Amino acid sequence: PPPIPGDWTTESGYLAGLRLAEAPDVRAVFAGNDQMALGVMKAFADLGVRVPEDVSIIGFDGVPESEYFRPALTTVNFDFAEVGRRAVDQLLRLLDGHDPGPAPPIRPKLILRESARV
Repeated sequence: PPPIPGDWTTESGYLAGLRLAEAPDVRAVFAGNDQMALGVMKAFADLGVRVPEDVSIIGFDGVPESEYFRPALTTVNFDFAEVGRRAVDQLLRLLDGHDPGPAPPIRPKLILRESARV
């Protein structure tokens, strides 16, 4: 199905999960953040959709609590603090009259846990 918009909350993930559970061909969900993934997992549990046996779920942002979801959430960890540090560094270089050039990329890290089958 097409992407389902949400507002980064667990509730919007739950509402999206209710819709996704109606689609028999959904085998995996990549949620915009871990909170929405938690909501999707709750909706699936309420409707008898098993994670990861029926549908794999992956979140994004790697909040520490994701390890304690049931099942433990597979997530993409992204270093947002490093993004902030690099942005400030780029800005300070610009303010000092220097060309900061392109910022080096920040590589996300996949943390495999119980909510996804690979």
